[in-house]
Amino acid sequence: MKGVLIGDREALAHEFSQFRSFRVLGPKRIDSGVGALEQLPKIVRALNAKRLLIATSTSVANKTPHARRVRELLGDAIVAEYPACRAHTPEQDIHSIMAALDQLVGPSHGRRVER
Repeated sequence: MKGVLIGDREALAHEFSQFRSFRVLGPKRIDSGVGALEQLPKIVRALNAKRLLIATSTSVANKTPHARRVRELLGDAIVAEYPACRAHTPEQDIHSIMAALDQLVGPSHGRRVER
């Protein structure tokens, strides 16, 4: 399977709301499956993104080839990394990531995360 669109925030929130309450701060789009990682440069170009931050867990950053491959694919566009996300990326981690971004680009510049 290549690049499967799982759903947007509203659809994901509706789908899982029967299990427990939560707020989705995440992406409007999730691509998954064989070949999805290789689509990153195309997605980044489509979004006109110029400065990127990689956020991942320590284990993914250090024990898998995924973060390395992202670095290879996106090169100089990556301006920072946050390799300390905990399981399921709790809201506190999101705020830490946003603080790191504030240091790079200044408060609220380019923010898309809803608080």
